[in-house]
Amino acid sequence: SVYTAPGSPYGIEILVKQGENYVSLKPTDKNDLAFVPIQRDQVYAVRLVNDSKHDAGVTLTIDGLNAFTFSENHGYTQFVIPAGKTGLIEGWHRTNDVSDAFLVTEYAKSAAAELNQAGGSLGTITASFSAAWATDQSAPADEPASPNQFSRAADATGRGPKVDAGFNEVTRQFGVIRGAVSVRYSK
Repeated sequence: SVYTAPGSPYGIEILVKQGENYVSLKPTDKNDLAFVPIQRDQVYAVRLVNDSKHDAGVTLTIDGLNAFTFSENHGYTQFVIPAGKTGLIEGWHRTNDVSDAFLVTEYAKSAAAELNQAGGSLGTITASFSAAWATDQSAPADEPASPNQFSRAADATGRGPKVDAGFNEVTRQFGVIRGAVSVRYSK
């Protein structure tokens, strides 16, 4: 398994399908990133590991797409893995009964291509973990304050008066992202 940090209770394991079973791949270090060799036409799964003392909400993205991208339930965004347990995610969630297997294929046949998403996330599996609790329960005692919980007096961008726009539709192809920059406008 690859953990989010040394000593962290959260991690993932990548497995490939061989016959009817899944076999764990041993990750190697490639340019300071964990790497597992999945070949074209191989089906794989992701085991989400939660060794913590509380349930975990996990956002799983494949090639930059949320594993719920093709779900019939548009409200789903995260898998919930119970405390001290693992969850095997075998594919793109469609319904609670059916998923489409994760299959390595050429870009033209990929989920990213289907949605015209080409970018720096291709070939990447990412799991983001957070504590999860029932709506009628309190947050775990060790839950840090959320940086996204701003007071009502904080600044944010709203929708102002209508302004004229002069956009024209054009057809273009796009290359890889060559850089990004962020500018904060509020403390």
